[in-house]
Amino acid sequence: MPKVSVCMAAYNHERYVGRAIQSVLDQTYQDWELIISDDASTDHTPEIISDFSDPRIKFFRFKQNQGIGATTFNCIRESQGEYIAILNSDDMFLHSKLEKQVRILDNQPNVAAVFTHTWFIDSQGKDYNKLNIGFYTNKRNIFNKSNRSRFEWLNYFFYHHNTLCDPSVMTRREVFTTIAPVEDITGDFGRWVRTCLQHEIFIIPEILLNFRIHAKNTSGNWLEPPSKISWPLLLILRNYLEITAPDDLRLIFPGFFDGMELDTDLIPYYLALPALKIPSLTYKAFAVDAISRVIMDPLKAEKLRKNHGFGIKDFQKICRSNRLL
Repeated sequence: MPKVSVCMAAYNHERYVGRAIQSVLDQTYQDWELIISDDASTDHTPEIISDFSDPRIKFFRFKQNQGIGATTFNCIRESQGEYIAILNSDDMFLHSKLEKQVRILDNQPNVAAVFTHTWFIDSQGKDYNKLNIGFYTNKRNIFNKSNRSRFEWLNYFFYHHNTLCDPSVMTRREVFTTIAPVEDITGDFGRWVRTCLQHEIFIIPEILLNFRIHAKNTSGNWLEPPSKISWPLLLILRNYLEITAPDDLRLIFPGFFDGMELDTDLIPYYLALPALKIPSLTYKAFAVDAISRVIMDPLKAEKLRKNHGFGIKDFQKICRSNRLL
C-alpha cells in the first residue's frame, strides 16, 4: 500500500496535464500512487494521460461530465494511501514537495493537513505578475500565509474567509473521508473550517507548488455577496455551531467575551454576537439562525433571559432590523 495518494481531477488540460504528471514522477519521495479521473474531456487529455506507463498511475475516465466534485471524489474513493495530496491537472509540484509534507505528518501527529507556499504561473507557464486580480493582490500572493494555531485560523476564516491553497495540501486520509467528505458542497473552505475545529494545520513556508492562473479562476468573490445571502458561506459558518467549549470561544475570539460568564448551552447565542457586527446579510442570517436554536429551547431560552437579559422581543428586533422577519 502506498504512503501517499496523489489525486488529480482532469478536464480539457491537454496543454498541461503531461507536465503535471511528470512533476509527480520527478518527486524526491517515491512511495506514492497517482489517481487520475478524467471528467469526459473533449480534447486529447485522456490520450496524453494514457501515454504514461508507470504502474503507480491509476487512470479512470468518465463517459459523461460530472463536475470537479464527483471527479475528485472518485479519486479519493479509489485511493489507498495513508496521506492524500491534491494536484490540479494544470499545476506542478516542485521536486521535494511530497517528501517535506510526509515528514511533517509523520512527526507531528496533531497536524491533520500540511500546506505549502505557492508560485503563480500563467497559461503560458510564465511568472504571473498581474496586480489586484483575484489571488494576486497588492504584489502579494494571498496563499502564502504564516502558521497559526487552529483557533487563530478559525478566527481568520470567520472574518476573512479562505486563503489556503487547496492544491498545495497533503492531509491525513480521514480529512477527506470522515472530517470533511470531499463531496460536501461547501468545498475546500468548509473542509478547512471543519478540520480546524478538531485539529491543527501546518504551512511549510517554502514555495513547493506552481499554481496556474487562468482568466476563469481569478475571481474568488462568490462566497459573500454583501447584499444577499450566500448559502455556501452560511453553511460554512454553521460549522462553528459545533463548538462545545466556552474556552474555545475565548481562544477563537480573543477579547470579545471579556467580562462575560459563558454558558455551554448558550454557545450559539455567543457566536451570533461577533456575526452581528459584520456588515453582511449572510452573517446576519447566521446570527438569527444561531440565536433561534437557543430561543426555541425553553430551558435554554430561560437561561438566556436570566444570564444575559435577552428575550424573544430582542430576537424579533434583530430580525426586523436586518429584514429577516
